[in-house]
Amino acid sequence: MSGTQLRLNAPAGSNHDPAFGGVHNSVRVLQAVSNGDFTLEVKFDSVPILSSASSYIGQGIVVQQDATNYFRFEFGAINGVTTVVNTRIIAGTQGGLTSVPISTAGVSSLWMRVQRAGNVWTQSWSTNGTSFSNMTSITQAWTVTGVGLYGNNYGSPSSGAPAYTAVVDYFHNGALPDLTISKSHSGNFVQGGTGSYTVTASNAGTAATSGTVTVADTLPTGLTPTAASGSGWSCGIAGSTGMRRGSCCSCPVWRRWCGRW
Repeated sequence: MSGTQLRLNAPAGSNHDPAFGGVHNSVRVLQAVSNGDFTLEVKFDSVPILSSASSYIGQGIVVQQDATNYFRFEFGAINGVTTVVNTRIIAGTQGGLTSVPISTAGVSSLWMRVQRAGNVWTQSWSTNGTSFSNMTSITQAWTVTGVGLYGNNYGSPSSGAPAYTAVVDYFHNGALPDLTISKSHSGNFVQGGTGSYTVTASNAGTAATSGTVTVADTLPTGLTPTAASGSGWSCGIAGSTGMRRGSCCSCPVWRRWCGRW
């Protein structure tokens, strides 16, 4: 880790390839998942660019059934061209590779999504995080046990593998809750007057939360809370610090609560 970024360092001089020789040898991190539908999204703050024609670098998402059966969804670079890649490795043998060149001029980050719907897998990518382009969908029946991210490098015996670092800003698994908070108010606040603001808790993921969701907010110095309320929430004012709390046991969380002072 470096600050809030994950850095996957593939050192120079040896190959760290996700498929060469039937072995997944990339630098990677994996997490266990249940075998259901999901949408994965990663933002890489690194763009693979390489002028060599005898070496290769890349970064991507791995979705695996086990150590010898997995998908490779990747941004790669060779001979001055950056590409989007997908392929599957079955019983240690890679096949059906698709590679599409993309323009990365002026680009400092890359986004990738992988969506599973039953046995259909769809990869999409973006250079701005807003407009995504789809790759060809793949049909494959697998019992998925893990997903993750990787960085890779490869070089011929004469050139050697170049060093490469895949820098990850975030990785979202849409099969999990993804809670976000926003706060807003209208009008101006004046001394001796009253006003209100709204705090909205939202679930941007595709799975429901479980248990109690709690939201807490501290007022700026000089403001005094007088009430807090929200539909579906149990709200109150905590102590003299001006902290308001709201909680809700229903899922998914698309509730809002607000207070007045």
